[in-house]
Formats: sequence, C-alpha cells, structure tokens
Amino acid sequence: MQNNTIFGYYQPYHLIVLNKVASTNDYLKQLLSNFKPLPSWTAIMAKMQTEGRGQRGTSWVTKPGQNLTASIYVKLENIDVSRQFLLTAMASLAVCDTVRSYIPDKKVCIKWPNDIYIDSQKVCGILIENKISGNKLIASIMGIGLNVAQTDFHEELCQKATSLKLAGATDDLSLVEVLHRIRARLKMYEWFLVGEQQEELLREYNDRLFQRDEICTYQLKGDIVQGWIRGVEEDGLLQIFVDGEMIKCDLKEIAYRL
Repeated sequence: MQNNTIFGYYQPYHLIVLNKVASTNDYLKQLLSNFKPLPSWTAIMAKMQTEGRGQRGTSWVTKPGQNLTASIYVKLENIDVSRQFLLTAMASLAVCDTVRSYIPDKKVCIKWPNDIYIDSQKVCGILIENKISGNKLIASIMGIGLNVAQTDFHEELCQKATSLKLAGATDDLSLVEVLHRIRARLKMYEWFLVGEQQEELLREYNDRLFQRDEICTYQLKGDIVQGWIRGVEEDGLLQIFVDGEMIKCDLKEIAYRL
C-alpha cells in the first residue's frame, strides 16, 4: 500500500494506492467505520479490483493495471437529501469532461444515470454511496471504474465496451494522471453544488445526456416502446416522451435497447 499526499490542480489531496482490493468503495467505508478521521477528497486507487459493483447490482471486472478503479471521499455540508441526484450529476460530468479531454473529437455522453459512453460504447461506470444524517447529506463516496488502456474485452462485451486507448487517446494514460483530472473537475462542479448553482449543474448534465431528443427504442415498464428522452429533473427521474405522453421513470422501470 502506498500512502501519499498528491498535489493536484487545485490543492493537495490524500491518495492511497493499493495493489489489490475487493472494492475501493468498501475499502473506504471500512476506513470510515474504524472512526479514523479522513480528510475530504481522500482517494483510494487499486491496481486490481476483484469485486467491483455497478448499478442494478452488476459486477465490473478489470484487467490489473490497465484501468482506473478508484473511489473518492467527499465531505458535505448543508446539502438537503432531496438533492442527492446532484452528486450523481457532479460525478458524471467530471468523468465526462475528463474523457473528452483525452479524445476531444469523439462524442462523449452520459447515459442516465451515471454511465459514460463514447459513441454507443460504455467506457465508465460510477457507483455513488451517500451518508445521510437527518435530512442532510454529510458525505459521499464516489466509485469510478474507467476503462483506460485495456484493448481486449470478454466476447460478450467486445461490442459494448471501449477504452480511452481504443477510442484513440494519445495523451499520457497514467492512471494517476487520469484520477488527477477527474478530481479537478469534481472540485469545479462542487462549486456549482455549494454555490447555489444547482440549476446550472443539472442543465450541464442534461446537455450531455445520451440519446436525448432522439427517437429510440426502450423497454419501459415491461413494454417495448419508441420514445425520446427529454431530460432529468432534480429528483433524478428520467423524463421520456412516449405516444404523446411525458412519462417519468426510475432505474428499474426502463432499459435501453442498444
């Protein structure tokens, strides 16, 4: 284990690098459960993660040393629990911006709620776990799994997944440098969150939304339908227009037909 203070673009932050871990999110939670104070923006990065998790309970397996598997701990103040989707927006935008910085000529979008796509292929998944006290958010752990240098995937994923390298990135693909860039963008979007610019944060998120205002096929509440995504509101529900009606749905009610 390496325990370092890294000087990022805005201020120093605490980075712990592990050779192997089951889950960087779980490792951070274990540190916090030991009542050991951690500075905000502490990051855990693993060279190999064996039990990475995504939305809907899915798993994510990565090749050692080729992809970014990291979690960032953020302390929060005076953020109402009703606004917790804005943390998803914040993390998604930070990763989206970072991916774009490596491949500026490619189309990079956010697939609701927090997957990052290059064209029609997934490059990153995000898992956010928040700590709540009363009606306030007091901390967030943002887990990020970003395909960086991997060029071969399991057969069932080869058409669905991509990486920065496969997409043509030519910059230095150091995993620590990728994490630096993500953290810098997170810090910028944190200013939106705490500076009463939440509407701007949500607008930025919707501007990057995958398949927005495109007629596409979805499985919606058990039925195959054609519709177009109009956006996401502060409650985090997806708005989709189907057969002349605006429908709001959560993650369990809709599936993309890619």
